[in-house]
Amino acid sequence: NKMIYFYEYIKTLPENDIVFFIDGFDSYINQPLDIIKQRFLSFNKNIVLSGDKSSYLSYLLFGTCYDNMNANTGLYSGYNKSIQELLKYIIQKNYSKDDQRNLNEACKYFMNDIIIDSEKLLFHNLSQYERYFNDKTDSAFVSYPGTLSLNRIKRIPKEYLPMLYNDFRYIIFLIILY
Repeated sequence: NKMIYFYEYIKTLPENDIVFFIDGFDSYINQPLDIIKQRFLSFNKNIVLSGDKSSYLSYLLFGTCYDNMNANTGLYSGYNKSIQELLKYIIQKNYSKDDQRNLNEACKYFMNDIIIDSEKLLFHNLSQYERYFNDKTDSAFVSYPGTLSLNRIKRIPKEYLPMLYNDFRYIIFLIILY
């Protein structure tokens, strides 16, 4: 529901404003506003998405935005009008119950407006390794997505296994053939 709530809220703001979605649960602001604005404008795109860790499992679960990159829904920004269009599209299409999968699917239809911050100038989603051994970053916003907790582990069967169902069926089919 976070996309719906954010969409409803930003409809009350001027269309030319730059808006940021920052997941307050596992993120923090690392730079002052003037640097944040400068970095956003340097992308010269209407929407800047944060990149997520790229692994085979994340591709299966969440799909890709473009160039085999995953977009993460915990950190993103853009001009209000463009973010509204993206969120409205996602809400209407509702590909999945997972917001990250929905964003990666919708991304393909907004290619001219979107860029993923692969250089981590604006957004940095720390990997598990970085969290423990190298959490120093100059990024404007930093996040710790997917932090393991008992609650997250309990959600796996219901939320993530259905996304892998077709892949499991394919593997079983191949095993039966051999």
